[in-house]
Amino acid sequence: MIITETKDSLNYSVAYKDFTYDFGLGGIHGASRGVHVSDDEYIIKSLDVRSYYPWIVINNGFYPKHLSSSFCDVYKKIYEERVSSPKGSAKNKALKLALNGGGFGKTLDKFSFLLDAKHGISVTINGQLLLCMLGERMQDAGFKMLMINTDGFECMVPRDKLNEYDKIASDWEKETGFTLEHDVYKKLIIRDVNNYISQYENGSLKHKGCFVYKDLEFHKNPSMKVVAFTLEKYFIEGKSVNHIIKTHDDIYNFCMRFKATKGWTPHLVIETDNYSINDENIEYISSCQKTNRYYISNKGSSFFKIHEDSRRIGIQKTWKVQLFNKIFKKDTIKEYDINYEFYIEECNKIINAIEN
Repeated sequence: MIITETKDSLNYSVAYKDFTYDFGLGGIHGASRGVHVSDDEYIIKSLDVRSYYPWIVINNGFYPKHLSSSFCDVYKKIYEERVSSPKGSAKNKALKLALNGGGFGKTLDKFSFLLDAKHGISVTINGQLLLCMLGERMQDAGFKMLMINTDGFECMVPRDKLNEYDKIASDWEKETGFTLEHDVYKKLIIRDVNNYISQYENGSLKHKGCFVYKDLEFHKNPSMKVVAFTLEKYFIEGKSVNHIIKTHDDIYNFCMRFKATKGWTPHLVIETDNYSINDENIEYISSCQKTNRYYISNKGSSFFKIHEDSRRIGIQKTWKVQLFNKIFKKDTIKEYDINYEFYIEECNKIINAIEN
C-alpha cells in the first residue's frame, strides 16, 4: 500500500482467529461486542503501552524532515516533565496534549509549522503494527482478543496460563523498548471501541461513550444521562430498565440538547386536529432559539427544524417534546409528564445491540 495523502488514506481490516483488526490513520481498533465476565476459569486482562505515540517518536528518533534530531531531545524533555507532574493535574494534561499534538497530531495539520505527513504516518503505522504483533502473539497462545484501541487491548486469559501471558508481554517489552501497564477486569461490556463499561477487580467502573453520565467534560453533549445511568444499573447490578427509568427523579437527566447548525432554525408545532409540518401555510409554528434544552413528554409539541431553503425535518419525528430552556419547578417528577417509553426504547436499542 502506498499512501500519497492523509485524508481517508488508510482504511484496512484483517480478520485473525475470529477477531477483526481495523487499521486507520489515527490508530488500530477492534472490538468483540458483548458482555464478557471473569470467572473461576478465565480472567479479563487489560494492558496499555505507557505514552505510546510519544515513545515511538523517542525510541525511533523520528522527527519532521525540515527540523533536526534536536526535535527528539526537546520532545523527550517535555515527556520527562510530564511524568514528573502529578497525574491528573492541569500541567500533566497540558503536557500530554503537547506530546500527542506535537509528535503526531500537528505533523498532519496543514496549518502547523510541524507539518510532515510522513512523520505522522510513521508514528501511527508503527504503533499499529507493533500492537498488532503483540495481539497476534496473545491469540496464538490461545487467548481470546476482546478489544483493541490505539495503545492497548483487552483479552480473555485462562487462569492457569497467566505466566505465559506475562512472559509474552515481557518479551515484547524487551524487544520493542516500550513499557506496558496492566489491569484486571471483572466485567467488560462492549458495544464498540468507543462505547463500553469496564469494571475493575475492586468494583470501580470506567465509562466510555454512551455509558458516560458522570464528570462529563464541558464540550461533551450531556443529553439524556438517565440512559447511561440505567445501562450501568442494568449491566452491572442486573436491575430492570423499566424500574430504573420510571423511578429516576432528576429531571435534568431526562433532558436533551439540540443545537441548530448554519441555515437551520428550530420550531415547535402546537398541534391541532389536522396539521402537517410540511404544510406551507401551517399556522401554529413558533420559532425557538438556536440551542435548546428539552425532554420527551406525553402531551408536548412536535419539534422540527426549517432550513432557509424551506426544507423541514423532524428533530424528534414520532415523539412530543417539552422545551426546558427556562426551568420550571414541579413538586414531583411525575408532574413533568415525562414519556418514559422513549428513554426505555433508547436503553433497549443499546442493550439489544450488545446482547445480539
